[in-house]
Amino acid sequence: LHTLMTGFLNGLTLGFSLITAMCFGAKNRKRLKKTFAAAISLGVLTTLALVLMLMIFLHPVLNLLHVPQAQFEMAYAYISVLIVGLFATLFYNLCANTLRAIGDALTPLIFLIVATVSNIGLDYLFILGFQMGVQGAAYATVLAQLLSVVLCLIRIFRKFPILHIQKEDFRFDRELMAEMYKSGLSMGLMSCLVGIGTILLQSAINTLGTTVIVAHTAARKVFELVSLPNSVLGSAMATYCGQNLGAGKIERIRRGILLATGYTCIWCTLNIVTAYTIGDWLVWLVTGSENPEVVYNATLYLKVDTLFYYVTAVICIVTVSYTHLTLPTN
Repeated sequence: LHTLMTGFLNGLTLGFSLITAMCFGAKNRKRLKKTFAAAISLGVLTTLALVLMLMIFLHPVLNLLHVPQAQFEMAYAYISVLIVGLFATLFYNLCANTLRAIGDALTPLIFLIVATVSNIGLDYLFILGFQMGVQGAAYATVLAQLLSVVLCLIRIFRKFPILHIQKEDFRFDRELMAEMYKSGLSMGLMSCLVGIGTILLQSAINTLGTTVIVAHTAARKVFELVSLPNSVLGSAMATYCGQNLGAGKIERIRRGILLATGYTCIWCTLNIVTAYTIGDWLVWLVTGSENPEVVYNATLYLKVDTLFYYVTAVICIVTVSYTHLTLPTN
């Protein structure tokens, strides 16, 4: 459920940044500021609606997922904190994707590393130090995201006056809002399609007992790790295509699509080799479990799952690129 929500918000803000990247490539600074202001307004309103809806229907959703009664209270405590913390998720992704749109891809990576290390340290503090259990892990995640937001805002304030928006930049522009929301929603829904499928699958998995639940969760953790380069390359193509489309360099977009597709196929091949050689070790690394049933089921999941990575990886590259080519370039 959390993967679904974060995937949607990342896709939403990535879609917003497509328009920003086009403005940057076209050197239209005035419109660029308006896109950043519009992204903030649309992002906050969308996240507010999402948070309210999820909090109202959280109990029914967990019931539909067949969460075992023994884990229900922990699941509710964990996810409810993360739902409220979606505003931190929104602003990190918004700032990070906007910085990438104007050519600064390194800084968001550094801040993400800082947040990740902080998250680990806060996990130990809240879980072991304060004895807060899984809810402590959720607080650690939200606070680490807030740290990354603060760092991104400091970076924008000090180094990028092009993003210093004023009150007039927030004036309602119906055409721009419609353009950005079309781009944001399409990317957001595309990003969370896998999450929707995972939720439907999780509903069935949760009826098979704790051992299978642990195995599936472990396999999903490994999947999220090894598939990250493909999704990140898709995000990179979003910025790359947006900037080059804004600058009118269509041939560079074609070359970029071919190169990105080649890179993802190479990575997918390495994932298959990894699953069939050290997949059981990766499962143990994630779970710490030596239960043979857990290891077997999780490793089997990875061996089958990785065979289909090529399809999803290429779809990620092509759909992002196609989204740009269907957007107006004004």
